[in-house]
Amino acid sequence: MFNFRSAVNKVSDAAKAAKNQAADSVAQARTHVEQSSVGRGVAEAGRAARSSVEQSEFSSSVGRVAEAARAKAEQGIGKVRSLGAHGESRRTTWSAEDWAAPTEPLPPLDVRVCSWNLHGSLIAPEDDVKSWLLPSTVSVAQLYVVGVQELVELGAKTTVLNASGDDARQQALESRVEDTLTSTGHRFLKVCGFGMVGLALIIYIREDVAPYLRSLDCDRVKTGMDGQFGNKGSVCARFVMGDVSFCFANVHLASGLHNTYERTQHLVDVLANAFQATQAFKGTSRPAKLGFKRQSRYKIESHHFSVVFGDFNSRLQMPQEEKECHPEGPPDAWLEKDQLLLGYYPCLSDAFHEGVVAFPPTYKYIPGTNQLTDKRCPAWTDRIFYRVTRQTDVAIHEYDSFANLICTSDHRPIAAQFRVMQDKASSSAESVAEARIEEARGLLADLPTGADQAEFVCKRLLAIDDHLSTTAQGLDDLTLVGAQRERRRELLSQIETLGKDVESRKSDASPAQPSSATPALGTNATDSTTESTPKSAFDLASSSAPESASLPDAASALSEMQFSPPARTDVASPISHTAALPIGLPSGSNSTDAEIAARESAENETAEKAAREAAEKEAAEKVASEAAEKEASERVAREPEKEAAEKAASAAVEKMAAEKAAREAAEKEAAEIAAREAEKEAAEKATTATAEKEAAEKATREAAEKKAAEEAARRAAENEAAEIAAREATEKEAAENAAREAAEKEAAHG
Repeated sequence: MFNFRSAVNKVSDAAKAAKNQAADSVAQARTHVEQSSVGRGVAEAGRAARSSVEQSEFSSSVGRVAEAARAKAEQGIGKVRSLGAHGESRRTTWSAEDWAAPTEPLPPLDVRVCSWNLHGSLIAPEDDVKSWLLPSTVSVAQLYVVGVQELVELGAKTTVLNASGDDARQQALESRVEDTLTSTGHRFLKVCGFGMVGLALIIYIREDVAPYLRSLDCDRVKTGMDGQFGNKGSVCARFVMGDVSFCFANVHLASGLHNTYERTQHLVDVLANAFQATQAFKGTSRPAKLGFKRQSRYKIESHHFSVVFGDFNSRLQMPQEEKECHPEGPPDAWLEKDQLLLGYYPCLSDAFHEGVVAFPPTYKYIPGTNQLTDKRCPAWTDRIFYRVTRQTDVAIHEYDSFANLICTSDHRPIAAQFRVMQDKASSSAESVAEARIEEARGLLADLPTGADQAEFVCKRLLAIDDHLSTTAQGLDDLTLVGAQRERRRELLSQIETLGKDVESRKSDASPAQPSSATPALGTNATDSTTESTPKSAFDLASSSAPESASLPDAASALSEMQFSPPARTDVASPISHTAALPIGLPSGSNSTDAEIAARESAENETAEKAAREAAEKEAAEKVASEAAEKEASERVAREPEKEAAEKAASAAVEKMAAEKAAREAAEKEAAEIAAREAEKEAAEKATTATAEKEAAEKATREAAEKKAAEEAARRAAENEAAEIAAREATEKEAAENAAREAAEKEAAHG
């Protein structure tokens, strides 16, 4: 007998299996299209097509966008933002009138300089910047200088659109820094905050030292594409605090393993053009705009304390044929190949200093890890260099990278903390002056009294007078405030008293000089020879020094001067011992022939001495005149050589420019060829992807048809089973009817 239930179950199971198989086939086809290299090619082709459309739209409006970007006013220059301990803020315009003039000298100042290449993104929330800005190893600084590079991704679009920086990202960066500084409980003011494409510079000052700040000025220097674009270059700020001038330049130089020359040229351009009204090496004008004064009043390296920091892109010195790879040896030995330490950037190594590099390479890491990538040669690309003049003392308390900040970028952030003091410009000069005054007193007390020591006494008195003059000059050159002014007056008074004592001693130790001789130091002779004679200590102490005078290094000058008694020789002294004897006798005294002869001999000797000195002076003047004429003739002779050297240098520069232009043209042509090949490859991949898609659709169609056929078979089987069951039921019923009829018939016959 046919089992209808079993047949129905088999048909249903077969239909479900066919449905599941069809679904699996469709899913596998989709997965294959998405994950295969052809699928990736389709995705890349799609992105390339969209990018081409965007570039086309961008190119059509680039002039309008560029004009709008140039017209956009700079945000943050000359603004001060006060951050309270609880986060409240107010924004005002910086003005010197906002603060009362300080009555005390500038205290020692802690300055923290922070740098980070952000790889085209904002700082990740997972990275806690407190270790970067507020490490536990040093105290909270009074001045924070924060510079970043690649705040946006560098490309043609961002280079034009963000010529003045990205306002939204700049504000987000400032908020992140300000939130961290606010946690210290101190109130900080934003001195300035501005950018250029991916570069950004923000400076904060603690409110307790803000009154010392004045003369703020900022600038941008473009070095990308021969100074046309700001994807590379520097953003700079300078100001004065107390008697110390500060300058900070955040730089981003050319990348590439073997582009050392371009990086050097970028750095030279930054140092030569910052704050200048004329473009160096080109002579084109750099007009003031957007708050940048550009008055050619100062340069980066002319400040008392100047810092150049950022992403120098300096690499390890590798053979020219070497490609990007890890150098041989352990990481500790790689630093020996560092181009900055090897002096490949002479404009830095000749004038700037760097702390000890005791941290790992800062580039290039796999984001999110502390593992260096194998695709690039490791390097210490991020650095901080500083320059100090002799009027300022600077100590570096920290110079380090921060390996815990791993989520944001393929670079590691760095920071340096300095202690800046104006010791040599103020307080140390007072202590040096006191020491020199005591030295002069001791020397005066130890002067010999014998007539045979007259030459030695005169020399020593002249040296003492010169030292006192230098000390008085240095004190007059200082800009002092408060109690220091009173102290300076006391020191100048002491110098004046000692100067009078020196003058008195000189008149006692020296013979009377003829009128034709050179006046003694500190005399008031009115002839032309006094113009070249230095002033005495008394003269300097009683007169004011010009404001433009610079403070000499009094301590070094004092240590270089040594006093020693004259050596005993048989050579006749230029100052005769008898010259110290009285030449005239009191009137009315009875003189013998011997006395008269002695007096005449002394007079003759004095006359001979005067004549000898006049001859020596004339000979010295003649020698000086001949030397001047010789120098002038040599200078004239050197002019052709100088001109030839300048022409050679100009030719070399033109040659390098031509080579650079040729190289850029070749690179552009290669880029165009690569772009065409990429387009061709993308088209081929798109064609292949279309075929794959059609195959997948065909497979889907076939699976659907198979499913439909199986569904029809199931329905046919169900219909057939139903018919069989109906037939059997009919036959059974007929048999039962026949049996019933037979029984009825049999009963009727019985």
